Amino acid sequence: MAIISICENSTTFNKLDEIYSKYYTQSYECKSSFGFAETFRKLNIETVNHYVSSSGDFALGVGSFLVDGLYLDKEALRKVLEDFDFSTFSRSRITGVFCIAIYKSGILTVFVDENSNYDLYYCLEQENVTITNSYYHLALSLGKKAIDNVAVAQKLFYGNILGTKSPILGIQKLQGNQCIQWEANAGWRILPYKRDISNSEENIIHFTINRFKKIGKLFDSSSVFMTGGQDSRLMLAFLLAQGFKPELIYGESDSPSLITRSTDKHIVESISKRLNLPIAIKNWSEDRTKYTLNLEKYGEYL
Repeated sequence: MAIISICENSTTFNKLDEIYSKYYTQSYECKSSFGFAETFRKLNIETVNHYVSSSGDFALGVGSFLVDGLYLDKEALRKVLEDFDFSTFSRSRITGVFCIAIYKSGILTVFVDENSNYDLYYCLEQENVTITNSYYHLALSLGKKAIDNVAVAQKLFYGNILGTKSPILGIQKLQGNQCIQWEANAGWRILPYKRDISNSEENIIHFTINRFKKIGKLFDSSSVFMTGGQDSRLMLAFLLAQGFKPELIYGESDSPSLITRSTDKHIVESISKRLNLPIAIKNWSEDRTKYTLNLEKYGEYL
């Protein structure tokens, strides 16, 4: 899990920096005309999540993403920054689950993947605009404690919150058809952002195959998390079609959020045996004695 933090106010920026710096390694920090920005590296994977041009423009990216099916990390961000124009740039060129912030020609634009899979939260209070990954840490830095009862009920009963709400009043989630933009004359705004994706089965399959065509040139080895369900088996099929022999990873856990079953494990073991693929069975059971520590470290993602 990597971190991005963008703040208009130095006091809030310093509070978030203090929270995140306890557990994460800072990879980039800047002060600009819109305020302050910083990123922190993923905990267990070496990645580069920023690129700065010779003119001082920059691109920040957190999550996991490929650009044009070819570029990763710094090169991916360089490509996005060089080609970015708000009215013409197509996010369909970026595959993954991500948040990217572009500062170019005096304009800051922040967006997530078109499917809204990446969680990014914001508070647009006057003179204290704040953007970061976690609504828990955002609320902590702003001192917000009021609960949105409707949003909490939706999360409890449906497993998801509809629209832009979060469990905390005054904190919103950025959607895939939106972006946050700042420029000197207009200030901070939430703007509609065109989505180029199609929901038809034929187009999704065609799009995914094209995106995976060149992935074999980027990685020497691969693995895939398997649940025995359709989604993970489809991802396995795409990897096999590119010539990969991925390791299958199955996690066992007593956590109610994972809901692992013995039948799922048997399906994954059967796939491994039939396709002659390596398999790793992982123990993902929670240590519930460290709840407070994990909340401080991971926020709502504990």
